[in-house]
Amino acid sequence: MNRITEEQLWDLADGLIQEPQAGELMRYIEEHPVLKKKLDEIKALNASLASIPLEAPSANFTAKVMAQWRTETSPSALKTLVNRKIIYGIAAVFGVLIISLLIYTIGSTTPEPSAQYMAKSEQVQEVVNSQIDSFLGNKTFWFSFLMIDAVLLLVFIDKWISGKRLKNELA
Repeated sequence: MNRITEEQLWDLADGLIQEPQAGELMRYIEEHPVLKKKLDEIKALNASLASIPLEAPSANFTAKVMAQWRTETSPSALKTLVNRKIIYGIAAVFGVLIISLLIYTIGSTTPEPSAQYMAKSEQVQEVVNSQIDSFLGNKTFWFSFLMIDAVLLLVFIDKWISGKRLKNELA
């Protein structure tokens, strides 16, 4: 048997350990006087606690506790403590990045397209137009598009109504 913990001694004194293991623990404890003394102390403490009469709470104990609980301030909603300057700084960096890329793109384009580009551009335009026409003529596309819009509308309405309901409850 390995080392016996104090938790096992308490469980043994309380009768929470099943018989095969309890007998094995008792044999081990009988061989070690320090453990036997500790077990006897635990049993004596249990006996003294059992001899103390239980006090019954007053009849309105629950009402007093609940009244005290109601008067305590409820914690306000947790808000993240993020410095707004950081958020504005990140937004400014992204804004500058997008504007600079836009300026670079516009500045790097040639003012007049070449004849070769125009010929290829017309061919590409014909292919794109035919693909767009077939795509926009597809009933499945329109049905899916309208269903996604309907779901987004319902989510928006739900958020809006729950926000109004929360404002009314807090008011």
